Amino acid sequence: MPMDLFGENPDERSAGVYRLSIGHFTCLVINDEVGYTLPTSLITNATREEVSAALSAHALPADQVPMQISAVYIHNGERQILIDTGLGHLPGPGGSVDYVGKIRSNLQAFGIAPEAIDTIILSHAHSDHLGGIFDEEGQFSYPNARYVLTQSEWRFWMEQPDLSSLAFPETFKQRTIQSTQKMLTRLEPKMTLIEDEKEIFPGIAAVPAKGETPGHSAFLVTSGGESLLVVGDAWPHYKLTLEHPDWLTVFDLDPGQTVRTRHSLLNRAADEKLLVHAYHFPWPSLGRVVISGKNWAWEPIHGEALL
Repeated sequence: MPMDLFGENPDERSAGVYRLSIGHFTCLVINDEVGYTLPTSLITNATREEVSAALSAHALPADQVPMQISAVYIHNGERQILIDTGLGHLPGPGGSVDYVGKIRSNLQAFGIAPEAIDTIILSHAHSDHLGGIFDEEGQFSYPNARYVLTQSEWRFWMEQPDLSSLAFPETFKQRTIQSTQKMLTRLEPKMTLIEDEKEIFPGIAAVPAKGETPGHSAFLVTSGGESLLVVGDAWPHYKLTLEHPDWLTVFDLDPGQTVRTRHSLLNRAADEKLLVHAYHFPWPSLGRVVISGKNWAWEPIHGEALL
């Protein structure tokens, strides 16, 4: 990939972008620059004391779970692709915009115009992955993009979604369904639905990662003998999930399948020594998985964002 793809002086671009190559593909991890915390009650099948102890063991706040967001951009020589879109200007449960995601603005600052993105691949249809599709005026942030989602994820949300297993107030569940259906309806003319396990483009394949939602996907990016596994929300936390893969979160619709997916992807990542991107892991959200006793551990890639 020519080094001038992003201009002559990429180091002068804004922070929030981490560049890497996967074979012949040029990839970027884009920081949404949204940091937030969730209560320890995020974990549904462990006591708050157990969760607090696990966090404290790594010098993390004992009463809250810090979370971040980042997406992946891929230029494969023909297409400019974004995997997930961050929060954007999506209103929160109270109706106000609580966070403003910066994936689009960081791409622009790095020299990639929104009009250049021709494909957006969605891991699943949760709002923190869909929100960046729309700008502050409710228009398409990436006007030339087409969208890719699994058929099973589309059917779940657009038919009769059952959120009864989630421990949220009924009003919240209904708002979630209505908001998701509204967004997906707007995307329908631009949407391509795929099977759960399919090569989307040469070198970019969907990997089933069901559990949090029925059609959640991970993606394997492969070029020139190198690979990147993009796991989305299959692993929600870089310490809690890898050390306690059976701990469930309030967002997991199918507990049994969630655990099976985690074990399968963790084993694959460790066995194949894959480079991994995890959507909610600390910046730059890249690393490798290693076996640690009976479970796993995260070995992050430490790097500086391009300035």
